[in-house]
Amino acid sequence: LYKRSLILDIRDIWPESAIELGELKSSISKNIGYALQKFIYSKSSAFLVAIPGFSKHLSINSYSKNKIIIPLLNGVDDEFIKMGEAISKPYSDTINLIYAGNIGLAQDFVTIIKAAKLLGNKYKFVIIGDGILKKKVLKLINNINTENVIVKEPLTKKELINEYAKANIGIVSLKNKNIFRNAIPSKTFEYMSSGLAVICTIKGEIENIIMESKGGICIEPGDPDIFANTVKSLTEEKIDSMGKNGKIFVKTKMKKSVLIRDAIY
Repeated sequence: LYKRSLILDIRDIWPESAIELGELKSSISKNIGYALQKFIYSKSSAFLVAIPGFSKHLSINSYSKNKIIIPLLNGVDDEFIKMGEAISKPYSDTINLIYAGNIGLAQDFVTIIKAAKLLGNKYKFVIIGDGILKKKVLKLINNINTENVIVKEPLTKKELINEYAKANIGIVSLKNKNIFRNAIPSKTFEYMSSGLAVICTIKGEIENIIMESKGGICIEPGDPDIFANTVKSLTEEKIDSMGKNGKIFVKTKMKKSVLIRDAIY
C-alpha cells in the first residue's frame, strides 16, 4: 500500500508443508495456498531464510528467483546461554529425556512414547508444550500404560531452563516426510546450549550440523526400536561428552548475535 520494500521472513514452506501433512487435500484449498504464495513472493523484494535449504526452493520458484536471499539461522540469544550457565545440574539416578515445543502434526510423538515404553523406568521422558495433538498424546500415553512419560504445560524461559538442567538428552523429532529433510528445528540449539546431548529423528540438513558439533546423534525416523536401542547404547560418559561438545558449538557458532553479524557483513 505504501510502496515500501517487503522483506519476507520464511520459517516454513507453505502451502507445501500443509499439503504433505495431509491438511490441504482438495484442489481448491491447494490452489488458494499457491495463489497466496504467488502473491506474497511476487510482492517481496528480499527473503530471510531460517533454513539454508529454503534458498533452493526460492531460487527455482518463478516468483522469487533472482531476488535477494539472506540465510539467517535460528540461533540462541546471549541471555538464554547465560541463564543456562548459571544453573547447575542436580544428581539423578535416571537418564532424563526432554522434548520442549509444539505438540502438533509435524512431530512424531508416537515413536517417542512407544520408545519410552520399551526403555522402562530407568529412563524418564518429559514433554513440555501445547498444540492440537496434545490430547491424542495424553491418550496414547494412557492407552499403552507407560509410567515414564510426563506432559507439562508451556513454561516461562527461566522455568524451561530449569527443566533443561534436570535433563540429559534433548529430543528433536519430526515425521518422516520429504518436506522436513531441510528442517533445522531451533530447539536443537537450545538443548545444546544447556549441555544436553541431542537425539534427532530427522534425516537431511540437520545431520550435517549434528555431525559438525559432535553434540548428538541422528537416527532413522519413525522407528521406536531404533530410538530405544540408540538411547540404551549411550553411556553416561558419552552423553556428557556430547553435551559439552554441543555447548561449545552453540557458543562459538550459533549465538544470535554472531549469526546476525555474519548475515549483515
